[in-house]
Amino acid sequence: MIKQFILTVILLTCTLSTAQDFLGTWSFNRVDREAIDDGVLSAEELEKRISTVSNMFASYKLVFKEDGTYVNKFMGKETEATYIKEGNTLQLEEGSLEILSENEARYSLRNMRFYLIKGDVTAVKTYTYLKETSYKNETINEELLLGKWKVEEVRVVNESEGAEMFEMVGLMITLHFKTSEEVELGVSGFGNTQKFKINHDNNDLVGTSNSGDEKIVYRIHQVSDNFMIVSQIEDEILLYMVRDN
Repeated sequence: MIKQFILTVILLTCTLSTAQDFLGTWSFNRVDREAIDDGVLSAEELEKRISTVSNMFASYKLVFKEDGTYVNKFMGKETEATYIKEGNTLQLEEGSLEILSENEARYSLRNMRFYLIKGDVTAVKTYTYLKETSYKNETINEELLLGKWKVEEVRVVNESEGAEMFEMVGLMITLHFKTSEEVELGVSGFGNTQKFKINHDNNDLVGTSNSGDEKIVYRIHQVSDNFMIVSQIEDEILLYMVRDN
């Protein structure tokens, strides 16, 4: 009788332990390649997209509590919501989380899928172009600036809270050097044209507003026929830009 009781307690303890395994912090680990590979991208383009998406979610975390609530930590912001457990799947207010093992889970939201691991960790970011955290200034040939430029990759040098938000917004930045004196500064399709000049002592792109106020917009480290490396000095953000033909 005692043995039976002990066995029952052991089994119940194991069951409770398994049922509670999802509680605690889950952190982004990697994207689901199949969800990103649409069969159209080249191998190089696919790796670039995987890198961009992975960097964007590097600090993404979900924290599950016993009271049926969870905290979503993304891009420096935290939001609390409720979840419903259905077998090995947690139905969230946005998407669902399938518990694959004690240490791995898969998050799904429409056509987006990525894997998380148990524990409070931050994934290591990888970059295709911006391998360094700083670049020396090279002599700028202003004629090479003419034309439209778009951001291909963003790197936040100081990994502060919300760095992923800066990286996402950075991808929406455009520059259109219309003449040797006019540049259109664009973000997400909206542009503002102003006069500019290059301070060749430090390669600063200095813009002049309609009121005549001057402000350093970017520092241009390198420019060639095909790419340009610039930085936002205040936020310590590097931008790798390519021509937008």
